[in-house]
Amino acid sequence: MYCLTFLSFALWLLGYPDQALKRVQEALTLAQGLSHPFSLAFALTSGSFLRQFRREVQAAMDWTEAVMALANEQGFQLWLA
Repeated sequence: MYCLTFLSFALWLLGYPDQALKRVQEALTLAQGLSHPFSLAFALTSGSFLRQFRREVQAAMDWTEAVMALANEQGFQLWLA
């Protein structure tokens, strides 16, 4: 899951925004399947950054709100900062 998120950033930097989005979506799906809240928070945060890079304001807000809700629920203070 972590490798997919880092791959998404690498693809973004190489000029492949659609492939980057696909990889971060895969990371999110994998994190959801793991039932590991910290991994899910990491994937959501990475997706939020990528959506922001792509100038997809509403999608970035949606992903940010999701990670903030999860962080509040799980007590992940780092993700709230």
